[in-house]
Amino acid sequence: MFRPRFVGAAVAALFLSLPAMPASASVVLFDGDFDRSDWDNIVMVVPIPGRDVADGIPAGVVVPPSFVTFDTPPDGGNPGAYRLHRLNWVRYGERVFGGGVYLGGTYDPATQGAIQSVDFSADAFVTIGNSFRQELTDWQVVVRQGGVEYYSVPMQRFVPAPVGIGDPTVFQPLSLTGLVASSFDTNPLAFFEGAPTGLRPDFSAWGEAIHFGYVFSNTRDTPDDPDSIGGSPIAPPPNDPVQFTYTAIPILDNWQVTAHVVPLPGALPLLATGMVALAWLRRRRDTG
Repeated sequence: MFRPRFVGAAVAALFLSLPAMPASASVVLFDGDFDRSDWDNIVMVVPIPGRDVADGIPAGVVVPPSFVTFDTPPDGGNPGAYRLHRLNWVRYGERVFGGGVYLGGTYDPATQGAIQSVDFSADAFVTIGNSFRQELTDWQVVVRQGGVEYYSVPMQRFVPAPVGIGDPTVFQPLSLTGLVASSFDTNPLAFFEGAPTGLRPDFSAWGEAIHFGYVFSNTRDTPDDPDSIGGSPIAPPPNDPVQFTYTAIPILDNWQVTAHVVPLPGALPLLATGMVALAWLRRRRDTG
């Protein structure tokens, strides 16, 4: 015979034995040492819609393809080691990306809970590898899930500090807070130089495990903008490929991502739900 009274007592004892669950929690991933085995490099050269890499380059001038290199100097960061990127032969018509996905830690929504929002922070500065241009650099947070990379959109612009070229001594904070799944897109140019795809990561408890990362990117703003420092033109050798490109050098330290977990109900709300269900079963028995 079905006995709701005894079942109710058992359910109440079970729920009361559970520890109170926290109203919310956060998981922090941090790296300030940048061991190379902890990072999977991201390198992309993406054409910009409506532009042509040949624009502004005289016939007969050969500009080498863009490429990205990485290094981890042990000293000079904020403090200690830092991650150095060289975005080489950046030119008009394409955007060069360099960054990485952190492999030293992961977030699994299935075991750690659905993500409510994500905060990102880091220290950075940008210099250049030749004496012809001081360019602006953009940056984004990266989510890798199921082998797919999603980029926070739109891009964030990093404005270099007013320091001497070749002598960047001031780290500046990078920060983005309150990122949700709709803050990301598989097209890194979305809402900036391209259209969004509408594809987003899954932050729910059914989503696959997530790795976080970042990218820096750069492009030459115009095909024929005179090379200059502080508005003073500098004349490179005629038809020198350097005149039509530049090398941006973003530097990163104290990378951190904080995943805020969707709050879970405590034991008392669960107990109340169980008691309501038992009351419904008893009424069903009495009226049946």
